[in-house]
Amino acid sequence: MTLAVFVGPSFFYLVRVGVNRGFTSAASFAAGIFLSDATLVALMYFGFKDILNNALFQRGFSLVAGILILALGIKWSFGSTKMKKVKKLGLGSMPALFLKGFAINFLNPFTILLWIAVLATVGLSGSDSKEYLQFFVAALLTIFAMDILKAWYANVLGKWLTDKYLQIINRVVGVVFLALSLKLLWFFYQSF
Repeated sequence: MTLAVFVGPSFFYLVRVGVNRGFTSAASFAAGIFLSDATLVALMYFGFKDILNNALFQRGFSLVAGILILALGIKWSFGSTKMKKVKKLGLGSMPALFLKGFAINFLNPFTILLWIAVLATVGLSGSDSKEYLQFFVAALLTIFAMDILKAWYANVLGKWLTDKYLQIINRVVGVVFLALSLKLLWFFYQSF
């Protein structure tokens, strides 16, 4: 359950999309998060845990993720002062939001570390392959359901917010992303 309410960059972006663009867009973003988590679990389950734990891989990942999240943080912190609520998006934007959900979650080294910790904990319990699979399917579906609920709630909240509050949300998300990017870049710097 802790994973379902984990607050990271994906959470803040999911809320931002739900408030600004509506439920369907946020659900598309949440589906990208779900596929990212499922991909990480599958990679670890099938033996890529050593690669993901490799210091060189983590350094490179921290650098790339730090730069990308820094760019998003700057864009949202210092972007235009007028927000536009966009409720109707073409179907073409849904794949882009799906890919953003996947990328933001997958490029977050903390997500990788979190799943490694979960895998290690489940592995210590002595579960067999069937129990292992059942646990992760249940965990992933719970996280996805919670993300869909967050998307719905953000959409409902978005109907009540003015442009001023939407801009504040944008700035808060930007500051959170700036802080996270600095943490990632600091991790990269300290790894030398």
